[in-house]
Amino acid sequence: DSDTIEYVKEDTFTNSAAFTAEATGFTATALGGTGVKPESALAYSTQTATVRTMAHWIPVTNRMLADAPAIRSIIDGRLLFGLQQKLQAQVVSGDGTGENITGILNSAGIGVVSKGSDSVIDALYKGRTLVNWTGLGRANAYVLNPTDWQTIRLSRETTITGVNPGGYLFGPPSLSGAESLWGSPVVLDPNIPVGTGLVGDFGQGATLFDREQGAVRVGTVNDQFIRNMQTILAELRVAFVVWRPAVFAKVTGL
Repeated sequence: DSDTIEYVKEDTFTNSAAFTAEATGFTATALGGTGVKPESALAYSTQTATVRTMAHWIPVTNRMLADAPAIRSIIDGRLLFGLQQKLQAQVVSGDGTGENITGILNSAGIGVVSKGSDSVIDALYKGRTLVNWTGLGRANAYVLNPTDWQTIRLSRETTITGVNPGGYLFGPPSLSGAESLWGSPVVLDPNIPVGTGLVGDFGQGATLFDREQGAVRVGTVNDQFIRNMQTILAELRVAFVVWRPAVFAKVTGL
């Protein structure tokens, strides 16, 4: 119920948990440093996420709305779809300037893995390892541009079997089913740049606060009333927070 969200971001976590031997005495002198339990450290910083408004509109004539009743639901659907597409792009790669939100790829503290001489598949697994090992998360999904997934899906066994061109690594073209890699689902998103992959623990790492869900309103603007026209407006309000940047990894050079 506010237009700002104040939260704490985990910057570092020093885990010193260890089994501790029993103290050898009952006074400070007798203890001699035994039985001391280790101290861990958590570093947080206070952050603020502002609720952003996303909207767009189109004009339409009263005659069109009256003569083609289905057009209203079509327009509503396309406007709401446009909001979701832009919101998805912002969540993934928003640059945080102006009214843009800061997306996961541009959040300070996320891991980075360069493909280098690795295969695309191997590089994405190394991103998964970075999330699980350094970020102490559980990588549960990949986000890839459809073009990069096409490269993966069309990979063949040529170098393994010596047969040219060899079978498809991910099964024959007749194989149906959801896209997945290394046991986790692959989300295909045209909003992520070609050549860049994202892997992360999306449950722990980030939250989208839905202040006002996408809704459509109709009204008249300026002299539309005397021109038999209306304006159809779609709008939503959200805030996006990356709680733990370390549980995400950006894989570049795919």
